[in-house]
Amino acid sequence: MHMSRTVVQIPVTTDLRDQAYKMAISQGFSSLQEAMRLVMHRIAKGSLRFDVYSEPDPIRLSKKAVARYNKMDEALRVGKDVKIAENINDLLDKLGHEED
Repeated sequence: MHMSRTVVQIPVTTDLRDQAYKMAISQGFSSLQEAMRLVMHRIAKGSLRFDVYSEPDPIRLSKKAVARYNKMDEALRVGKDVKIAENINDLLDKLGHEED
């Protein structure tokens, strides 16, 4: 069985190529081409999944919530209703934790 071959050219920066080459070699590939062949085989078989990350939309607080958080920030800034724990047991006592 004879397989025809073609060359795929991908324009990339020299820096990207060099970094990819170093990583491919460090992972046991004999060349960057061998690593790219594996990637292409997996894409062709549908066994390579790409996750695209995007920043979630910011949460928009209601005016009431903004006022509440501003009040909390101010209370913390001036030390109002702030308790200080000396150690973990003191903290647990202040949080109302009871040992079993």
